[in-house]
Order: sequence, then structure tokens, then C-alpha cells
Amino acid sequence: MSKLDDTTIVHRKGIETLQRVKREMTQLIMGGGYMKNTRRYKELSDIYKNDGISPGGSSDLLALKLVYEHLKFLICTTCIQ
Repeated sequence: MSKLDDTTIVHRKGIETLQRVKREMTQLIMGGGYMKNTRRYKELSDIYKNDGISPGGSSDLLALKLVYEHLKFLICTTCIQ
């Protein structure tokens, strides 16, 4: 979310909101990520839900990345045996 130009956010809330989300996510990462900022993470999550900010594009890419990594693991595991 800190890097992706999420078109779902742009479509639903505008470019200004996208820029804000990217800035807030960058700050969260630079501050140590989720594990060091659980309270801030929860605050932002609640704010985004209340404001109807939905990072659908980021969610789709994350799901695709997880599937890719799982398939890569399965292929590599098969090659080793």
C-alpha cells in the first residue's frame, strides 16, 4: 500500500486519499512496521473502514504474491526430491 498506485482507492476516494494512504503506510513501515506499531495499525484500519477506503488493488496483488510464493515453494520442493 505504500508503493502501489491502488486504482480502487483512486476510483472510490480520489488521488488525494491515495497519496494520504501511501504516506501513512510509508510512515508505518519506517516506524518499524506492524509489530512495533500495532496501535497505529488498528487506528488506521478503523479510519479506513469508517471512511470507506478499500485497498482492493493492494489486496489482489498480495493474494497473487502469496499464491506465487506457494507455487514456487511447491515446485522447488518437488525439484529437490
